[in-house]
Order: sequence, then C-alpha cells, then structure tokens
Amino acid sequence: MIASAALATTACTGSKEPERHEKVIPVKTLHIVSAATTGETSYVGTVEESFALSLSFAGMGTVEQVFVSEGQKVSKGQLLAALNTTTVQNTVDVSRASLRQAQDAYDRLSKLHDSGSLPDIKFVEVEIGLLQAKSMLAVSEKSLADCRLYAPRDGVIAARSIEPAKARRPQWLPSS
Repeated sequence: MIASAALATTACTGSKEPERHEKVIPVKTLHIVSAATTGETSYVGTVEESFALSLSFAGMGTVEQVFVSEGQKVSKGQLLAALNTTTVQNTVDVSRASLRQAQDAYDRLSKLHDSGSLPDIKFVEVEIGLLQAKSMLAVSEKSLADCRLYAPRDGVIAARSIEPAKARRPQWLPSS
C-alpha cells in the first residue's frame, strides 16, 4: 500500500522523475504455531469421599505387616494388614487337641452308656465337654481369622494410622 501511495503521489505532481524517499518502518514478526491441546483441564477445589469406613482389627495384637499405603486403591477382599499369630495359633492347636480328647472320650463312653454301664449324669458331662471343646476351637479359629484385616469393599486408603512393630531390644537386662 505504501508503494501504491507513492506512485499515486508522483503521478499527481506532474514531474517526470519520481522522488525516492524511502522510509524504513520497523516491523516485528511472530512465528505462529498451531498448539494441539491434550484435553486436560485443571480445577481448584477439595475432593471429599462419598462414603468412608474406619477399619480396625477385631482383636488385640502386635501389628506384624501392613500391605497398603495412603492413596493406594484396594479391591474388596484384599489383605490390608496382619497381626502376629503365634499366640493365637497356639490356642488353636490346644483347642484341636482338646477336641480330639473330648471326641475320644465321647466315643468310648457312649458305648458304655448305651449298654447301661454309665449313668446318664456322667454321660451328660461327657457331652458337655465335647460341646465346650467344639466351641473353644471355633472361638480360637475365629480369633486367628481376626488377625487379618481385609478390605470390605473397593476403595482408596485415605489414611493409615498403623505401622508394623519393629524388633525391639529390651529396655533392661537382668543382672547376672
């Protein structure tokens, strides 16, 4: 446009030789590049759970292992943590032995009771002993199962407030 304006001005003056006054105009150029968007959008806000559960072991014990960390996704039935089972396992073993003993006594004494050689009151004691042994085994097996903490549903661990027990040195030693 500047060149055509200069020609138009020269043509109007009637002069045969055009004047050449070139004026330099500084120009800034930008290189335009197409930017592809990733489709990600950022938002500022607070995320709150729609449903929260507080989990704990059903019984007492020393935490031996923790298998999850905060922010980790978990599935229903996934093992989250475990208590030390040494004492509870011993209780299960004793309960099984007691049940075998009570079952043996019941089997032997039921033959005597059926033949009339054992009074009813004594046989009722044997039956009660067998029921107690079965109940003790069920309780101890439940206690053993309670040493493991499982996820009741799918979710995310929001907070973890337990840590496995570390091997500790005794605070005192008996004198020799």
